[in-house]
Amino acid sequence: MPNLQRVDDVVAALELRDEQMMVLRTKFYEREGEVYISSRALGDFLGYSDPGRFRSCVSRAMITAKQSGRSIAQDFLDPQLFDQQHDDVWLSPWAALASIMEADPKKPKVACAKSYFAALASEDIAADEARLRERQLFKQNFKQLHGAAERAGVKTDADHAIFDDSGYRGMYKMGAKQLKKHKGVPEGQSLADCAGPTELAANNLRMAMTRDALEAGAVKDKQQANRVHQSKGTIVRNAVIKGTGMPPESLPLEDKTLDRLSLEKKRELQA
Repeated sequence: MPNLQRVDDVVAALELRDEQMMVLRTKFYEREGEVYISSRALGDFLGYSDPGRFRSCVSRAMITAKQSGRSIAQDFLDPQLFDQQHDDVWLSPWAALASIMEADPKKPKVACAKSYFAALASEDIAADEARLRERQLFKQNFKQLHGAAERAGVKTDADHAIFDDSGYRGMYKMGAKQLKKHKGVPEGQSLADCAGPTELAANNLRMAMTRDALEAGAVKDKQQANRVHQSKGTIVRNAVIKGTGMPPESLPLEDKTLDRLSLEKKRELQA
């Protein structure tokens, strides 16, 4: 079984990181669908009182960009495009990350900024973080859903298993046991441990919608609760098909285990 407490701890650390970055996020500028941050604002956030000191980090990042074949013009924008000072440079998330990588690691905010801009610059890293957040939310929603179900008449362990299956049958057109076999979920793990962020988010929506319907008070017995869960599952199924072009049972599982992902992210955030 995966270490869900570590997932909770990592998500809490991610939220703290995002709170620390909030002051800088207010200075982001959007241009043609992309976000940019001024080198002056970033350097000031990192603790560089002399803008020229951080500008040297940006210059080294430009060399890295050129060597890796990236477009200087797209990652390091002329300040005139933003009606700003001529000694400033506007950085894409990739350029900001590359500049931070050149910064003094002893400065307290460097590690935090590095982690934050890595997620902005990489879709894979952003998806990994979303997966951790959605997995934690899944645990919370599952507990709340079954609390609401119990108040609606779902009492025994067998009742709760049937109630769960009803939601899966609505969303996946098969029960939980068949679904695990169909998707190839490894022994000792649940679907939630292996699913990607999109599938987890869909399941969170299914559970939240069902919980809200049960708490509205119109459901009086377990049979009704099962029907509500199945109907909400069907609604989410149709939304997934419309949004992704494939049914939920065809969404791929993640290659990286939840334990490995949470451990890697924990080490990164503690660096």
